[in-house]
Amino acid sequence: MRFPRRYAKFARGIARRRRLPPIQSHRPFAAIPNAEPITFIVAVDDPRELRRHVLVSDCYRHGGHQWLFVENRGNRAYSSISRLYVEAARRAAHDLRFHVHQDVLFPPDWEQRLFAALADLAGRDPQWGVIGAAGRAPERPDGGEPPNVGHWSDPHRYHAPPREGLPLEVQILDELWLGFRASSGLSFDPEHPGFHCYGAEICLAARKSGRRSYVIDAPIVHKLFTPGGTLIEESGQSHKIAGRRGDAFRADFLRSADHVARKYARDLPFRSTCHVFTPARDA
Repeated sequence: MRFPRRYAKFARGIARRRRLPPIQSHRPFAAIPNAEPITFIVAVDDPRELRRHVLVSDCYRHGGHQWLFVENRGNRAYSSISRLYVEAARRAAHDLRFHVHQDVLFPPDWEQRLFAALADLAGRDPQWGVIGAAGRAPERPDGGEPPNVGHWSDPHRYHAPPREGLPLEVQILDELWLGFRASSGLSFDPEHPGFHCYGAEICLAARKSGRRSYVIDAPIVHKLFTPGGTLIEESGQSHKIAGRRGDAFRADFLRSADHVARKYARDLPFRSTCHVFTPARDA
């Protein structure tokens, strides 16, 4: 599937089964105002997922960016995603660093929307910290639960941008895509354990340094196909989402969550898109 040429037709064809972000327009990378090369860092534990998502994306195929793929099948090379990112970043050639799941597909107009959104954000907050596609809104004055906000498609549903538009500040960004500038001084914590809650850690590190985290209007598609190539129409068809119900997953998740809760105990409580952080179990 060559999505840059056929994405719109494909999206229309599956609209009743899975809604995808619509294309506004599509310019080649070299013709996009304010465009700059990016270093993408991707941990790879299933090359089939990578081939069906990242590697069919136009922003990969045109060759204008640096892509650092770190093979980590069975977590044999790294037991910490944060350490993987830190060590891969030593090979990064560009200031703008994006950390992306292997099962993210970038629509053909993603770069055009990205750089327009970055220019807009820089005008509002030149010292922005971390950006992404999805996140948890700040706590509400009335004490109600803040919503998840952003613009993306996942097996749960298509998440349209909110009425007030984007960018919007968030507490914590979802980890499907996280970006920041190396010149900001931000970096992942190499002592962070496991493969969860590193989005919380980097957003809280940004907050501690006086920088804010934002969702911007550069929508992506998450978990579109199974590794075997079947369209994922709803969450139950994703083996990774189904795996989150197991005790082993929960134990590994809480190990990461407790690390963040201990490190940022003064900021508790805070919320990610799927978890409310409270004092660590051993606190």
